[in-house]
Amino acid sequence: MTTEKLIQTGLRTAFRELSIFAFDDVVINDWDLLDGPLERGPYLIIMNYDNFDWRQDVGTVQQTNMRQPVSIVQPFLGTWKETLDAFRDVRQTVKDKLVGVVRSAGGIEGLTIGLIRNGSPIEPRYLIQVSEDGREQMIPAYVEQEIILESVEF
Repeated sequence: MTTEKLIQTGLRTAFRELSIFAFDDVVINDWDLLDGPLERGPYLIIMNYDNFDWRQDVGTVQQTNMRQPVSIVQPFLGTWKETLDAFRDVRQTVKDKLVGVVRSAGGIEGLTIGLIRNGSPIEPRYLIQVSEDGREQMIPAYVEQEIILESVEF
């Protein structure tokens, strides 16, 4: 049975190959990288599973369904149009990589990513906690969306 850590590591290795990300900007569970300079990015943060299903039928037949969340984080580039266009392009590149060689999370046998879906809307992320009323006066530091990679291990 493939471990969560092995899947996360396989995804991190595969996404680090993409030229849109700096090597250290694809991480596992490390939100601290958003505390760095705003000029960096985009970022891809691979998180722990929110949920999974493990099933074993008669004998040795087993199947595990995992929903691997990853967050795409795009620094704000000055205008909403520039930022959202850049975010769209990063998300497309991530999706294209998943449809290709990462379909098995970096070559893990017996594992396939069968569905890619959003886990959240595209949302602004601020450097400090700001009330809803105060947000209309502030520009966000980032825009972010969680993407869910639904995989099946057989």
